[in-house]
Amino acid sequence: MPRRRYATNFACLVVVLVTVPTRAGETAEFAVTGLWQNKYITEGRDNLGNGGLLSLEGAAEWRGAAVGVWLATGDSESYDEVNIFLEKGFSAGALEGYLAYTRLEFLEDGEKDNELAAGLAWAGLPWLTPAIDYTYSTEADGAFLELSLRSEITLCSGQLVIEPYVLEGVDFGYASKDYDGPNHIQVGLDWTFPLTEQVEIVGAIAHSWALRDVAKDGMGDETWAAIGLALAL
Repeated sequence: MPRRRYATNFACLVVVLVTVPTRAGETAEFAVTGLWQNKYITEGRDNLGNGGLLSLEGAAEWRGAAVGVWLATGDSESYDEVNIFLEKGFSAGALEGYLAYTRLEFLEDGEKDNELAAGLAWAGLPWLTPAIDYTYSTEADGAFLELSLRSEITLCSGQLVIEPYVLEGVDFGYASKDYDGPNHIQVGLDWTFPLTEQVEIVGAIAHSWALRDVAKDGMGDETWAAIGLALAL
């Protein structure tokens, strides 16, 4: 089963930002992210039969372009995954988007995959950001589509930032080779709370309702959470 990273679902972060001089006095940002979540859920499915996932990500970003590596291992089950990714963001007025490529390596079984992704979001509304994300897997020869609505709300005089969201996933031979169509509906809440100017506590909780595609694969609803720490220097 192809798997991919979901930044909006990963709430346990340890981030180190380092400014790197570039030409014309510009700077690049380097980020290192540590992650723990109690389940490894993607496309409404639990990818591990037991336990959660620990991961480490390193990425460099400059002028809207990012390159990085994501390493993951099961905390209870023998599982190892490596992703190498390239991403380029762009904007035109209130329209924001990205193009991405990811190389996936599943070390336990020796499987490999290549994914091409693209997404668009409309930031012109005051309280709501609609978005669409599309991913194609060469190994599965299939695609996965997500339609989402997200909002950012600041509370406690700017100290607490919460981001509730709702999304629907539609499978086109990506998560399941045998079925296509409505996959799952997911709601979640991401949040950040600063401890100091450099340190934030971050977290998330999410629930997924299985639709036809997940149910035909013999799987059901899922609930999971994540917690962590973000450090900026």
